[in-house]
Order: sequence, then C-alpha cells, then structure tokens
Amino acid sequence: MTNMETVLQGLISYHQQMEESGQFSPQELMRKMEPIYNAVNEQHSSPRILILFGGGAGDFVLLSPCLREIRRLYEQAGIFLVVSPNVAQLAIQCPYVDKVVAFDYLHLMGMENELFYIECVAFVQKYFSYTFDIAFNFSSFFTGSLLAYMSGARERFLFLSAAEWGLFHKQIPYAAAQALSTVLYPEKKRSPHMVDSYLAVLDNLLHFPVANRELEIWFTADDIAYVRSFLPDVTDSVFIAIGLGGQGNGHKSWPVENYLQLMLRIQAHDKYVHFLITGGLAEKESAAFLAEHFAPDKYTNLAGALTFPQTAALLSLCHYYIGNDTGTMHIAAANHIPILVVFAYAANLPYSEFSNLERYAPYHVPSVIIQPDNALPECMQYLGHPLQVKLGCVANRPHCIKQVSVAEMYNGYLALRGI
Repeated sequence: MTNMETVLQGLISYHQQMEESGQFSPQELMRKMEPIYNAVNEQHSSPRILILFGGGAGDFVLLSPCLREIRRLYEQAGIFLVVSPNVAQLAIQCPYVDKVVAFDYLHLMGMENELFYIECVAFVQKYFSYTFDIAFNFSSFFTGSLLAYMSGARERFLFLSAAEWGLFHKQIPYAAAQALSTVLYPEKKRSPHMVDSYLAVLDNLLHFPVANRELEIWFTADDIAYVRSFLPDVTDSVFIAIGLGGQGNGHKSWPVENYLQLMLRIQAHDKYVHFLITGGLAEKESAAFLAEHFAPDKYTNLAGALTFPQTAALLSLCHYYIGNDTGTMHIAAANHIPILVVFAYAANLPYSEFSNLERYAPYHVPSVIIQPDNALPECMQYLGHPLQVKLGCVANRPHCIKQVSVAEMYNGYLALRGI
C-alpha cells in the first residue's frame, strides 16, 4: 500500500465518522489524520510542492512572478498546480510547473453541508498519487485549505487574509482555515500591489530574496500564427487593442458608446491606427456595435474568438492597450505594452483590498489610469458594507464609471503616446 493510499483510507474513515455526526469539523479531521501523517513520514529525493490557486485569468497573471520564484527556490522540485477551469488554458503553458489540474473551487464556496469535503476527497483520489512536502495555498476558498491539508504537506502556507475570508465566507470561520495551515500570510493594514502581496510569501515567510518581479505570460508560436492570420499585412499600422472585457461585472464597463467616440477621435488624430477589438462572448454585441462605425481596414473584431493564450499572443503584437479593468489588462501588462485603463473605483473611496487601483493597477508598465473623482451618492451610502468594500461601485451596470468623460480618456491617450 502506498503512502497516499494510507492517507486516503484515513480520509474515507473520517468521512464515515462524519456521516454519523452530520457535520464537518476541521479539528476532528486533524485528530483523525495527524497520527496517519506522522506514521507516513515519506522521504522524497526532491521536494513535492502543491500550489492551489482559485482566482481568475488576470489574477493568475499577477501570480506569475511568484510561480517563477518558487521554481527558482525549489529548482529540482516536482510542482503540481491546481487552478480554476477558466485559468487552466493559461496555466498549462507555464514552464515553472510540472502538472496542471483544473478544479472548480467556486461552486463549493460557502457550503453548509459536507459536499465540499466529499468532492475534495474525490479530487485527492483522482489526482494525488503521492503525498506532498509543501503546499502554497493562494485560493480564496476554504476548499484550498482543505486540499492543502489532504495533500499530506507538513508545511502549508495560507495566503488568504482574514478580511478576504470575512467577505467570501459566512458559514466556515477563518479559524478553520488557520487550523489546517502551518504558516499564515501576515496581516497588514494596507497591502501592496497584488503582485507584491503574492511575493511576500517568499519575502516575509521564507526569507527568500526575490530576484525578478516582472509579470510573465505564455503562449505558443501557433498562437502567434493564428492571430496574425486576422491582421492586415502592413508594416506602418499602429495596433491599439480595445479591451471591452468585464461586462459580466457591469460596474467595471465604460459605456461602449463612449469607446466609439474615443476611437473616432483617436482615428482622426492618427490615420495609421488599426483597432483590435477584444473581449469574451459577453462583449460580442458591443464589439459588433463598434465595428459598424469603421471601415474594414481600420479594425479587426476578435471579441469572443480567442482563447486566453491567443489573446496574449495578440496583445504581444500591439502598440497600446485601451480598456476596462479586466484580466486582459493584466495580460497586456505582462506583454509590456503601454496601457490606458478606466477604473470604476472612485478616488474618494477608502482603500480596498479588492478593487482599489493601488492593488490592481497595471504592474511595472507605462500606464495612464482614469477613474471617477467621486462615487455616486447611491454607492457612498454603502460605505463599510461588504459589497461596497469589494466593488466600490455597487451597481450591476455602468454607473460610477460613466462619470469618466471621453475627453478625459482622449487626453489620457495623448499622455500615453507621449510616455
């Protein structure tokens, strides 16, 4: 019997015990499993590392320097990465991990019954053929803490802060995640940029000096060839990506009519501009609206047509990015192109770990950021409410962001060209 089979027997045995009580208890799980883990005491010739991540594509780009540094620290390690399904197509290209597996954390968030535990056991049975030595838990969900513990790792780093926990979880106390972890991310009153927060796990917890903080994005030669097939065969065009993404979070979307007016002004200023309209399936209608107003040789509409790696390949060919605060913006930053971005989070709102541009601004690239001066009264009345703390603007449509004018964005574009 392998060590992981022994661990799985213990987990299944605990599940049988849990069925009798009808309630999952991290403390009871640990009482059951710690003697088993201590008995296993598996020795590996090189470390086995588990990295758990539950964020979206843009968040994953912000994690890229941390992945590179973990590989540098554990050069000979076997690194196993668990990500949400929409991130897997980006993660599979990452050269710093040995295996990528997709797991849907989101549908298990805040479960009051044992479903999350049962599905985690099934995940361990399917994918974990051995115990791990170290687990880095960058997931925003209790599922991440549970999987880190089930992996058998004796060192388990919990990145999630108590503030984030209070926002995302109601039924499961933060103490449960703490109990299943051995090293906790240090709480700060004002966290730095998200990239530096991830790297603080290495800076502060492991005392490992970070060599390179730059973002990375990965795509193939086939991805480049595919997107080139859509582009005009000209050498003097200035390619400007228009990032319409974020309409699923309506408050982050600058109105498409404003984008049209901005693009027309830009075209009048520079006849060599060619717009590359990007976005997901949710943005296809808006992209089609923009396309109606330009000659065919002045735009390429790729909304809903590209994977994340293909979008990254497209942005690598661009001269500028103009768009909403979305994952595509961070992909553009990883490609080191200048960025003009419009944020919904108003300048007069207090600092937020979740939306403030100080945490999520384009990282280490020339950029111009435009945001409303003031939140609208309907949003100000929610100050201190968890929804407002997370989003800044609480509307599910373009709302506070509509205060940003076309003139402000055009001046931002001119400033960007002058950088």
